[in-house]
Amino acid sequence: MKALTSPLVLAVGLTLSGFAQATETPLVKLPGSEIVGVFYQGVESFFGIPYAEPPTGLNRLKRPVRRTLPLGLLDASTPAERCYQGHFPVTPLDYYPWDENESAESVRSFNETFGIHGPRGYPRVEITQEDCLTVTVQRPAGTKEGDNLPVLFMIQGYGFVVGGAPGHSTTSFLNFGVENNQPFILVTANYRMGVWGFLPGKEVMANKTANLGLYDQRMSMQWTSDNIKAFGGDPDRITLWGEGSGGVSVLSHLVINDGNATYNGRQLFHGAIMSSGSLMLAEYPDAKRPQEVYDKIVHAAGCSEREDSLQCLREITPARLAISSAAVLGSSSVEALRLQFIPRPDGELIRYSPEVHLNRGTFLQVPMIIGNQEDEGTIFAKVRPLFEVKKNETFDSYLRRQYFYNLPEANLQRFTSLYSDRPEDGSPYRTQLTPIDEQWHDRKRIASILGDLFFVFPRRLAMFLIAASHPSVPLWGYQGSQEYDKSISRGGLLGTAHGSFEKNAIAFEFDKEDFLLGIPPEENYSTASIRTYMINFMYNLDPNKGVGIYQPEVWTKWKLDDAQLLWINKTRNGYIYDDARAEQYKVMLGELDLLRL
Repeated sequence: MKALTSPLVLAVGLTLSGFAQATETPLVKLPGSEIVGVFYQGVESFFGIPYAEPPTGLNRLKRPVRRTLPLGLLDASTPAERCYQGHFPVTPLDYYPWDENESAESVRSFNETFGIHGPRGYPRVEITQEDCLTVTVQRPAGTKEGDNLPVLFMIQGYGFVVGGAPGHSTTSFLNFGVENNQPFILVTANYRMGVWGFLPGKEVMANKTANLGLYDQRMSMQWTSDNIKAFGGDPDRITLWGEGSGGVSVLSHLVINDGNATYNGRQLFHGAIMSSGSLMLAEYPDAKRPQEVYDKIVHAAGCSEREDSLQCLREITPARLAISSAAVLGSSSVEALRLQFIPRPDGELIRYSPEVHLNRGTFLQVPMIIGNQEDEGTIFAKVRPLFEVKKNETFDSYLRRQYFYNLPEANLQRFTSLYSDRPEDGSPYRTQLTPIDEQWHDRKRIASILGDLFFVFPRRLAMFLIAASHPSVPLWGYQGSQEYDKSISRGGLLGTAHGSFEKNAIAFEFDKEDFLLGIPPEENYSTASIRTYMINFMYNLDPNKGVGIYQPEVWTKWKLDDAQLLWINKTRNGYIYDDARAEQYKVMLGELDLLRL
């Protein structure tokens, strides 16, 4: 469980390699267990604490089983193995022609060209570990039981196929809290992703094994509620935070069990932060498109002829299942944002698509921060083949085939026609035509559409439904534009892209421009303001209330009659009204039932 074989975990391990030189050895005692952590740069970390039985063998593709046996003496001094990872980044294989009915000779020729061996998609797979359900707890050095520090429970992930705990070096973030007289504890957890955690299909519905990744997350939150006091945390002051798919996960936990998050007489969390991900409209697992995903994987695994295909997936080797999972293209492939493995309403854990719960008011009513980056879609629209016509396919028909197959093409065209085809008007916004736009026609327009459909408009709708159904819920919104100046100097390729908020809050690192300007992380305005707002929120469930060395601007609440967003910038924050591309948003609202993934 402790081997550092995956690239991201290895990177984290290298970042934390100085821990071995520390003379202090933190120890936390749980019933029947002693957890030995590691100290480095003012932070004590306890990595890879199991919270569930291994989801391996015949426990694969089943709900997690709580671990009840004591751990004994546990070495928690090195980052734990991540769960199996699906495909996220682009590989040469993604340039394979989109038409999956190409001749066997074409496939053979392509594989020879790129040196690919084995089933289609093999290079996308990162073999990690199936026994991976662990929690990591990090705290300021010297924290002890009884200190009752607030807890930030962060759900990490990218497209529900990639992620690990922790995914970044977090020492700077934790030390900022100490320096700001507001120390806190950070908890991250591994959960099953991709095929292992979010497999759809009618067979999955019948076996009551949908949304396994959410069950994992909820069980790790229960472990935290039970045990965080021993680490010096306060189980009654836990805030959930997630970015991207993590943000979607947080919103899912708001609507799970119709908004009931009570466990052993205690509420599991009391505040929620959703960054660059919140509302995701979803069909049931047995709908047409989700069923196609299941059938593809079953076929690739050689389980099509078995009477119980789901049981067959449990019986094959982990490597074979991993390779079979690559039958579905990844989130950053040339086809962009292939969101197939997502939380779905299953009639039990989540009864309806989340927007229905928000509209009916059946969600946990806790203070919330929800926001986006200015240019959410740019990193998903950076692969050139997306901009080339494939087999006479228009972008509208591509969108319909890839995502919104229930939506008539004429309706979709009515929406996309509202987006200007002038590159100056597209995303990244407020930048001019670049040389790359002269080669890749419609890049900025496509980035605008993808950013709105999957991030900006769902976030706006979520805030509207929350405020409309329960006006008393404290609600703050933001738009991040802190990398706008970089987008100009770098040719306007990405702007303030998806993922920028998390980078600024947790893992701020010098880039070339900041280094030349001599700006250290603690003096970077956007980093300091984001961190201060978040830590104030952890302490007081209000980003404006708190004591410390840095006091940013007052953050106005988002209201139905005054929908203002905090506008986060590099040198000074401001406000922006939440009405960007209002006409497009209005058209989308009229098609909600047909836009579920």
